[in-house]
Amino acid sequence: MRQLEPFNVRKMAEYVDGLLKRQLESENIYIWRGRRHIPKLSTAAVWWMNDELYTVIRIETEMGIAYVGYISNLILVEPGNFEVSLEQFNAQQLWSGQLAGDYLIGAARFDDQDLIVWKAAEDSDRAPATWQELHCNLRAEAQIWLPG
Repeated sequence: MRQLEPFNVRKMAEYVDGLLKRQLESENIYIWRGRRHIPKLSTAAVWWMNDELYTVIRIETEMGIAYVGYISNLILVEPGNFEVSLEQFNAQQLWSGQLAGDYLIGAARFDDQDLIVWKAAEDSDRAPATWQELHCNLRAEAQIWLPG
């Protein structure tokens, strides 16, 4: 397999955003004050370091805003004979390996909007615990995408 173009974290964020809106929002229905609600999900940050891909998802509800993070293996070689980009392939791998069927709102912490909850407990040791840490320490070290 040949090495392809550099990985574009902005494109990856866009693909994940599409998956969140088409698939995961409706899987994360929650009850608030006796009524069913669907959260608004969006990609909050994507970066890669040391062959790992970090994705943080923003969850917006009537209870507030929370962030949940996932770490997956970054695939930087041609994904076979498929007609997809590396970014789309990595987004699909994240979806099929971790996001599909995950009730991520159950892990969300709405009491601290600076906190990033990492779905796998072992991931919290090698990932920023807060937005402040992400902004201060990571920007210089990794190829990172943040909205806005």
